[in-house]
Amino acid sequence: MLLVALTALAYVPSLSGGFLIDDDILLTGSPLISASDGLWRFWFTTEAVDYWPVSNSSLWVEWRLWGMRATGYRVTNLILHIAESLLLWKIFSRLAIPGAALAALLFALHPVNVETVAWISQRKTLLAFLFVELSTLCYLNSELAPPNTAPKSINWSYPLSVAFFVLAMLSKVSVAVFPLLLLLVIAWSRPLRLGDARRLAPIFVLAGAIVLLNVWYRAGDPHILQPDSLVESIPRAAGAVWLYLSKALWPSGLVFMYPLPRGTWLSMEAAVGTSVMLVWYRRFGSRSLLFAWVFYLVALLPALGLTERPYVEDHYQHLGLVAVVAVVAAGWATLRARASSVLKRCLDFVAVAVVGSLALLTWQHTALYTDNTRLMKAAVETYPQSAVARRNLGFVLLESGNARKAILHFEEAVRLDPGLVEAHRSLGVALGAAGDLERGIDHLRQAVSLQPNDPEALANLGALLREAHESAAAIPILERAVRVYPDAVRTRCNLGKALLEVGEVARAIDQFEEASRRDPTSAEARRLLAVARDAGRASR
Repeated sequence: MLLVALTALAYVPSLSGGFLIDDDILLTGSPLISASDGLWRFWFTTEAVDYWPVSNSSLWVEWRLWGMRATGYRVTNLILHIAESLLLWKIFSRLAIPGAALAALLFALHPVNVETVAWISQRKTLLAFLFVELSTLCYLNSELAPPNTAPKSINWSYPLSVAFFVLAMLSKVSVAVFPLLLLLVIAWSRPLRLGDARRLAPIFVLAGAIVLLNVWYRAGDPHILQPDSLVESIPRAAGAVWLYLSKALWPSGLVFMYPLPRGTWLSMEAAVGTSVMLVWYRRFGSRSLLFAWVFYLVALLPALGLTERPYVEDHYQHLGLVAVVAVVAAGWATLRARASSVLKRCLDFVAVAVVGSLALLTWQHTALYTDNTRLMKAAVETYPQSAVARRNLGFVLLESGNARKAILHFEEAVRLDPGLVEAHRSLGVALGAAGDLERGIDHLRQAVSLQPNDPEALANLGALLREAHESAAAIPILERAVRVYPDAVRTRCNLGKALLEVGEVARAIDQFEEASRRDPTSAEARRLLAVARDAGRASR
């Protein structure tokens, strides 16, 4: 009751908030969410952004309940977070980890989790973790069943564990690391046996199969940022680990999306040195820190940018935070068990102070997750030298109609990081909207030179060239854009208009017909097709 009450109170400020960045893509602006056959299309077509049908289905159902009222979705996220915190308490107790109740409280109230809970788009993270917990509990029940279990009874725990894991993977594919984490949990519980390979094999196979399904699903997606070379990725990944861990241990300066750590080989050497030290320390009878460290590293693997260029955001360590709170709570409980009565009271006071402080920090942090402008301004104020934060704030300001201020932030982002594609692209779009076509075209050309297959940069560059009466130059750019992203109906329409302007009516008709075929609901494509056909008849 204390956990439920404190967590609910800590998140009260966020419940009145609206929809945030990406909520339009996954929810409010998704045609599948409002479609009557949306469930079928989430599960059996490739129309959704990602193949995460369980989390998308939950939003589809809730759309029928809440529609455009954000509070309902936020309350559901909060309920899921409370449920996963209670399940975490159950798992820690099952594994005989000291301080299980305190660990669950720390997890429930830790401000690092605010991004996951208060951002509707992170429904996928909450559901995936909840199903992972249920899978863990079922697996433990099947592996560590009491010896007096009736031999002829059917033990459904193992198949349920597998089923819950599949649901977790279909909520968010990054929990593919779960089989490795489950192996660690088993090793914590008892020595590994040969039979573990047989029982874990189906889970590993399913993880690999669903990962491959997601890779196939997103094959050719031009929005995927390709990873840098290993020479750059590995030190940066190590830097990200230390950044995440610092926020978990000292949650100060939390914002939406941190600047990418530059990373040095010193960060990597520190990570390796820590691992070696903990292995050595294990020889003296303490394996807890080593287990927690390995668990944390494995849980962070999908977020470290070894397969796709990373972003550093709090929700990526939602699963890894489990290891941190377990170590802190177990250390506190172990000290308390050995302490005198006076020291016990001191330790109790420390626990209450820490829990209260986390609750207060969460209360304060949730207030940021009520609207996009407040959220992005806080990031710029905390990290004024972050090009990503400047670009994000500029994007939000541009969306709200404040183009002049948006341009200032985009220009600062370009100054801070001349290689940031998104900054050049956004600045080009904003300048074009403000009527400065020449500078807009220049920045969009720079974005294309940095990332030649960026469909948005290509599409916007072609659109501005058309607006500048350079249709002949726009045509090859727009043709590249539709090759990279064939479903971009607006880009096809722009290409068709450019072709009409240079007199290539037949090719323009082909583009408008293809646009209409790909999106039969597009009135603009149908209108332009009729105009092009009239032009074709007139020319004959």
